[in-house]
Amino acid sequence: MKRFNNISKYLIFTILISFGFVSCEEFLSRPTEDNYTVDNFYQTDEQCFQAVNPVYNSPWYDFQRGFFKIGEVLSGNYYWGSSPYLTFTINSTDEDLVNMSASLWSVNAYCNGIIENIDLKAGKDVKESTKNTVKGEALVWKAMAYFYLVRCFGEVPIIHNNSAEIASGNYNNVYKATIPNVYDYIIMTLEKAIEWLPASNQPGRIDRYSAYGLLSKVYLTKSGYGMSGTRNASDLAKAAEYAKKVIDESGRSLLPVYSDVFRLKNNFSEESLLAWHWVVSNNWTSQNTLQSDLGIVGFDEYGATWGGYAGPSVDLQQAFGENALSLTRNNNDARRKATMMMYGDKYDYFWVDKGGFDYTQFAVKSMEYQSATGANEVKHLVGNDNLERTPSGTCLRRRPLVRLCSLALLRTS
Repeated sequence: MKRFNNISKYLIFTILISFGFVSCEEFLSRPTEDNYTVDNFYQTDEQCFQAVNPVYNSPWYDFQRGFFKIGEVLSGNYYWGSSPYLTFTINSTDEDLVNMSASLWSVNAYCNGIIENIDLKAGKDVKESTKNTVKGEALVWKAMAYFYLVRCFGEVPIIHNNSAEIASGNYNNVYKATIPNVYDYIIMTLEKAIEWLPASNQPGRIDRYSAYGLLSKVYLTKSGYGMSGTRNASDLAKAAEYAKKVIDESGRSLLPVYSDVFRLKNNFSEESLLAWHWVVSNNWTSQNTLQSDLGIVGFDEYGATWGGYAGPSVDLQQAFGENALSLTRNNNDARRKATMMMYGDKYDYFWVDKGGFDYTQFAVKSMEYQSATGANEVKHLVGNDNLERTPSGTCLRRRPLVRLCSLALLRTS
């Protein structure tokens, strides 16, 4: 009898514990009531557009820092001290290179997730045109990520759906695609985006002509792959066809003054086809790092610029017909002053609250000339306290877009 009582006690104790686990499990698995989840988001047109907004900046942050070194320092356009990109001593463990790769794969994952969630989670009140537009924007960013991947890293895997790869458990055995296959994938991605995107979108957002413009650049680049001194005529014809379509049909035109392309008041200029949208916020990685990385020390009164002692190369200066050893400027090309600061240059659109920025006087007052080449960066810089003024006098404190594809690029291509 005593044994039976002991068994009964254990049985009752076990049942109580089981109920405790069940109730605890139910408590822990309760849905959140004070925030959005994937299951209760994507219910309105606005929420669907909000879902793709982060892809216009944050996941590109680490790539942006490295891509300047690959595109400008490695090519010889920019002097950057003892950087391995300047001395051609980069290895696979280089921090910028590693971060660039991770950043681009993050963009791809973001875009894949957005497309999947729009297809599976979008509410019944979301318009079909909204679904297509949002997916089209994601596809263009995805294509841009692969366009950089193939040019920076060559053969890379094609990850079409991250959820499917994870579910299959085969993600460690994904093989690289050949470079021609990656280009084919980029082209197919952009063609689908063109099918989904509207001819015009909200200011600053991707539209059909953004995709056409990028497609033109892709064909232009692809035309030279694997060729020896020549380019593929068919690819060049495609590049010209899509560039002409943007020029003739988009309704966009170039800004009359070249330097205005980079001013805050023109953040959403009609010349821009595709751009990162960097903003000042408390969220790290939402900002444009180029001002900090390229601006000379003291250009920003908060100490947020550390790009002194570097600058545009002598070769690039000469390409503009300039000589840093001369005390006079030729100024034959309006793009030169908007690209690099040199002796004698003054800028009315920098430090506007102080009457403008005098490059020579800045060096004299600080008793320091921060360039090994005789010039410093202008592009991508905003100014002291990020302060510029619109014609109405309103102060703007947003950092500028970085234009990845513009009407000007297509015209010069």
